[in-house]
Amino acid sequence: MSHRLSELSIKIMLVYDKKPLPAWQDTRRTLNVHSLYWVHEGRGIFTLEENDLSVHAGSFFYLKPGRELLMKSSFDHPLHMSMILFETAAVTLEHGVWSAQPLTLLDIPETLVFEGTDKEEMESRVKAVRVAWAPGDDWREAAANHQLLKLLKHLVNLGKPGSVAGKPEEAGYRQVKAHMDTHYFSDIRLQEAALQHGISPKSLRRRFLQETGMAPKEYLDQIRYEHAVRLLAHTDEPLKRIAAACGYYDEFHFSKSFKKRNGIAPSIFRSRQRQR
Repeated sequence: MSHRLSELSIKIMLVYDKKPLPAWQDTRRTLNVHSLYWVHEGRGIFTLEENDLSVHAGSFFYLKPGRELLMKSSFDHPLHMSMILFETAAVTLEHGVWSAQPLTLLDIPETLVFEGTDKEEMESRVKAVRVAWAPGDDWREAAANHQLLKLLKHLVNLGKPGSVAGKPEEAGYRQVKAHMDTHYFSDIRLQEAALQHGISPKSLRRRFLQETGMAPKEYLDQIRYEHAVRLLAHTDEPLKRIAAACGYYDEFHFSKSFKKRNGIAPSIFRSRQRQR
């Protein structure tokens, strides 16, 4: 999946809480959708391409469309699990033209095992999808799709090399990033923000590179640029006001930074947007 998560359009087809039943056996019947399986409790065997995998509380599986699966539950410790079946596509807007590309594979691990607080977090995320979903209710379906997108984002992060989800520095990174996302217009001193939220500047840089592919300052610059682009395209605000609204020192700094990233001055960008 080379697309941004913000471009994903998701449609949940089914959320099913399969209660414990001793020694049940089943196969994956709907093969044309993406499927997530989360084991709440119990034990069993999942067979993927003739490979038998032991499953228990905290086991997670992601199956792309077409992947076959055989599930068997223990008699003494029957499986209790949730299944989420969904379809997804990348929806993009380029030069006023919408396009949708169905996705056949997501960048999330096929199998994971969670323990401790990581298991509790996954349990909470899966429950949020299950509780929100109500087929036929547009608002509830939209809420469930949103919760699933958050779950997928979490799983994408876990699939990245060097992921440290669940470790103490994870909370610090999330807090700093949230502060940058919502206070991009203010004077953010990254070293101070890192120490304030209990993460070293070095660790903060490493986490940003792992999660976003950018260093913290580069990420902050990107956030400011994205807001500036939208203000230029959709408002008549003067450049001086846009600069202040997006966290730039002044209009000169804004114009210089914008041209370095975009190749043209903000005024020219705005003019070209209006001509489309």
